[in-house]
Amino acid sequence: MKIEYINHACILITTNNNVKILTDPWLHGPSWANNLWLFPKSKHDSNYFEDIDYLYISHGHEDHLHKKSIDWLPHNLKSIPVIAPDFGAKYFIDTFKKYGFSNLLMLKDNESIKLVDDIEIKMFINHDDHDSSILFSADNTNVFFQTDNLMTRENSRLIGSSHKINLCFSITSQTGPFPGFYNMNKEDMNKAVIKKRENSKVYSANLISDLNPKYIVPYASDVCYFNDDFYANSLHCDDKHGYKDLVESKMPNSEVIIMNPHDFFFIKDGIIEERDIKDERIQDNLETHSELLKDQVEIVALERSKDNKDNLNEYVQSLYQALLVFNNTWDDGTFNVAWCITDSKDQSLYLKHIPGKNIELIKEIDISRYDLCIYLDLYRLKHLINNNYAMGFLSLWNGGFKCKRDSLEYNPIEKKFWRWVRAVNLSFGYKPNDNEHS
Repeated sequence: MKIEYINHACILITTNNNVKILTDPWLHGPSWANNLWLFPKSKHDSNYFEDIDYLYISHGHEDHLHKKSIDWLPHNLKSIPVIAPDFGAKYFIDTFKKYGFSNLLMLKDNESIKLVDDIEIKMFINHDDHDSSILFSADNTNVFFQTDNLMTRENSRLIGSSHKINLCFSITSQTGPFPGFYNMNKEDMNKAVIKKRENSKVYSANLISDLNPKYIVPYASDVCYFNDDFYANSLHCDDKHGYKDLVESKMPNSEVIIMNPHDFFFIKDGIIEERDIKDERIQDNLETHSELLKDQVEIVALERSKDNKDNLNEYVQSLYQALLVFNNTWDDGTFNVAWCITDSKDQSLYLKHIPGKNIELIKEIDISRYDLCIYLDLYRLKHLINNNYAMGFLSLWNGGFKCKRDSLEYNPIEKKFWRWVRAVNLSFGYKPNDNEHS
């Protein structure tokens, strides 16, 4: 079979009998509230994908189930079979229907399905995080796609001991606002960046040692930030070459293959026979490649500028009312939060928020008295309240807000707060969405 690395978590598989499967198509435009961008830009036009036979969608996050890309793809793909995990969650089915898909093959955990030409797909579901992985079997080769499924070691050991995996696509970096979107001094930031990057590599290397494939391709990390967040590229980038060194030192009989978008190889009977892979560190050329996206990036910047003014008080009042509706559902310990909403004129309003107790709209604030300060631009709040984000508050998770706290650690009560506060979606008219891993 031929395996082409399109970008991020999007892989095109073509079997020896020319059956084509496309995974997690994010191909065109930004995601995560227009904050996260593909890097580099895809070279293919939409017609390249017109003869796809199956789609696999691993979970509901916007960089895997991306409406702009789905609308950009040939219209006939709306009617082909879509293989997806059955989380038992109505929001997931509703999203597929909303995006126009009519042929869903929903698989439960450890359920397998046989497609044409003895192609088999086995589903592995992480119900806690609403994520999934698959084992794809064809042409006497087993390929494991981890996607964003941060499974436990117990699960990875069970999968590895139960299946012979020839090739694994693995995630080697974890996104989210910390540490790049937290305000801290340079020394602390560097420590936090190194720690997160090393922890991500070690987690992935341990998972790979359990799965024990012959070949490993790190993926789902070809992303970048533009406009005011360009600085975060040096903080939230992955380290594929360091990962390669780590894994190959632990597993000398395995090979880590670093692929760039549109690289491909042919694999048969579990052995790679031919490969077309560029020998370059494409991540080092971000500024050059960003020119290809300049027009799209400028459109987003203009939209932000236009929407970041007027009606500050009105929208902060809406946030206040939304938080107030479910504030008494907090049942954990005391956690003091300050919300700071700012417009283009640097005018700010604040919410003094103690979940489970009280919330108060104020004009000045002493941030030193709070466990967590959340800085949100007015245009973000407007788009959230006006139901413009596919995942509601969760869409802001990759750079949509800035934060400040004293601790360098992502402590348990803060993690509970972030999960809890996403219930604000319901107050703004979003459908219930428990796809909340972070």
